[in-house]
Amino acid sequence: MHGLRQHRVGGLKEVADGALALAKHLDCPVFLLAQCNRGTEGREDKRPQLSDIRGAGAFEENSDAVIFLYRPAYYIERSQAFRDADPAAQDEHERVKHLLEIIIDKNRAGGANQVVRAWIDPALNAIRNWQKS
Repeated sequence: MHGLRQHRVGGLKEVADGALALAKHLDCPVFLLAQCNRGTEGREDKRPQLSDIRGAGAFEENSDAVIFLYRPAYYIERSQAFRDADPAAQDEHERVKHLLEIIIDKNRAGGANQVVRAWIDPALNAIRNWQKS
């Protein structure tokens, strides 16, 4: 099993190296998308972090930026309190149902460890600027 894990991590490094080479060759940004592992499920704060990506070292090494998306309403909708129609959970969901956090974990150009808020409606596949009310 250890050999299989090393093979997968080596494959991820190969993908990250290839994306970097492609970006340099084309002189344009190349985006790699990755699904986080289930590490967030065991934490109280469900916001993703670099350690939630398998083979994160290879991606972090080659990336100019690492950005995560976090939608708190997703986790509220799956909570037992929300399913039980708890008023506090319902109110919290109403407050954040259109909130998308864009978490800039790494940014070689500056401005790392920042959170940008955006408005989202997943049913419409719509993302807009966040309007403070």
